Amino acid sequence: MDLVLPRGTKIDRDTPVLVRPVLPDLHEATFLASDHSSTRPIVSAAFDRRLAALEDSVLTFATNMDAAALYAVGRFLFWDLNDPASARPYLEGASERGNNEAAMDLLVLALFDI
Repeated sequence: MDLVLPRGTKIDRDTPVLVRPVLPDLHEATFLASDHSSTRPIVSAAFDRRLAALEDSVLTFATNMDAAALYAVGRFLFWDLNDPASARPYLEGASERGNNEAAMDLLVLALFDI
């Protein structure tokens, strides 16, 4: 599995990483990070490289199932990457959380039977 962490994320070399899928191409990673005085667990978004064009904050919020962030990822997959199948779960999640724009994109998907 080849995932990207948000820019500036510090991770200890050779630390175990626990990865939990959230949605296709978007995961939550837990790992250890340390400095000169302590070692602590870190929970971070982890995502497929093709989502790297999106802001790290958007991907982090999407990992937490934020409606606006889910819509931003879904819209990027649907319109920018032309991948409606991958966009559907993000748009459905955003719509279920009250994002009306996501509902409109879902209607477009339904019109074209995608």
